Amino acid sequence: MRLLTVRNKTRGRILGERVHLADTFMTRLRGLAGTTRLPRGGGLLLSPCHTVHTVGCIYALDVLFIDRRGSVVAVYPNLRPMRVTRWINDAEYALELPSGTIASTGTQVRDRLAWVPSPGPLVETDGQRPNISREGLPPTHHERPPPSPSWNDVRSNGRFT
Repeated sequence: MRLLTVRNKTRGRILGERVHLADTFMTRLRGLAGTTRLPRGGGLLLSPCHTVHTVGCIYALDVLFIDRRGSVVAVYPNLRPMRVTRWINDAEYALELPSGTIASTGTQVRDRLAWVPSPGPLVETDGQRPNISREGLPPTHHERPPPSPSWNDVRSNGRFT
């Protein structure tokens, strides 16, 4: 999943700096179910999304529904576990945030939001290949494994490289 920083342009406030983008069937299906908490600054942006449920979630969430233009069209502060929002026709996205984020940022219907990619994970190099830290990121099952050596690699120099 890609990381985003989401900002309320109307209020000049950051809603989350480590918001995961869920834009595939499996990432939307999994959502936040099974997690023990949503850290401050974290979140999940579901795309496309017209309704949200908290089945399988053990903590309350703040949920914002956003249209194609980035305007907030519905707010659900402190949505408790085992609840379902109504269907929001105008929504294209749903933003799930830690409970209390809506109140602390003053976010309201008609506010304009924007998001950009967050800085990537820490990259440390020692003159060799970069070592990318995945700390704090959920497991990604759709990442491609490194290419395996081919027969041509062995034939050209007698060993795998």
